[in-house]
Amino acid sequence: MAGRASVFLEQDQIDELREQFDSLDADGNGTIELEEIGRALELAGLKIPQYKVRKIIDDFDKNKDGKIDMNEFRTLYSKLKKETDVSHIFKKSVSSRTDVQQHTGSSDGITHSVKDSERYAFADWINRNLSSDPDCEALLPIDPDSDDLYTKTKDGILLCKLINQSVPDTIDERTINKKKPNVYQRTENHNLALNSARSIGCNVIGLLSEINLASYPGLVLLLEEGETIDDLMKLSPEEILIRWVNYHLRNSPETNKQIANFSGDIKDSEAYVFLLKQISPREAGVDSTPMMEPDGEMRAEAMLKEADKIKCRAFITSKDVPTVTG
Repeated sequence: MAGRASVFLEQDQIDELREQFDSLDADGNGTIELEEIGRALELAGLKIPQYKVRKIIDDFDKNKDGKIDMNEFRTLYSKLKKETDVSHIFKKSVSSRTDVQQHTGSSDGITHSVKDSERYAFADWINRNLSSDPDCEALLPIDPDSDDLYTKTKDGILLCKLINQSVPDTIDERTINKKKPNVYQRTENHNLALNSARSIGCNVIGLLSEINLASYPGLVLLLEEGETIDDLMKLSPEEILIRWVNYHLRNSPETNKQIANFSGDIKDSEAYVFLLKQISPREAGVDSTPMMEPDGEMRAEAMLKEADKIKCRAFITSKDVPTVTG
């Protein structure tokens, strides 16, 4: 088992591992019999096939004393936890020069980044959608200026609740460990949330990664004069998205606006205002009145209120839109 990376264990997990280990350490000498390792791992939430238990015993019993101590047990548990993909634990580090929080440690080696603006948006969405749920009362509201988004979701209850918020009754509420779940019950909650998310078609992917011709054949409408489909497929997802925005802006009779990026070119909210009106169904009542607002941030807020009419505001605030004073 040597050479395989292990996952990061939080202190409460280590404490509970020691509790389980000590419960089997009958004589209190700091070791347990290797024959007990299968039982110890099961108590810790890892049910290992017997053939694998025998291999573990062979790997660890190099000195043939038939025992394993707490440090060895902790190392073993950590490695097996990663191998069986029981949970995903992210170690957070914050760069002092940016507003990006990086979470590393996924099994595939990918670095996950969360911007402050995204943290605010997720916290707000959870607070609004789960505020009336009695099981979430002790966990809410989430303070976006703290580590709440990470600490209050670690028991898996909020994650399970979010699944049912998206598709009601996906998870049987009786299967959620709700009353001060220990580390192993939290793992069960996380597994339940992950498996249920997959069952309703959710994937953890980059937002723009699915913008391609295979998923959306209608993107051929974005071809410019003299281009072929091959030319379009060479564009990055962001470039395709810019093409899509400009396509709808060209069809708007109220503006001649075109954008080349999602920074300076959208800071006056004009592109968003007319894009929303162009793509919204008439009965939604989306209009271009936000353009009457001279202040940049207030115009952005008015634009987002229009976006809310078609339920596409949830993960953005007016401060996330680069603004200028008109």
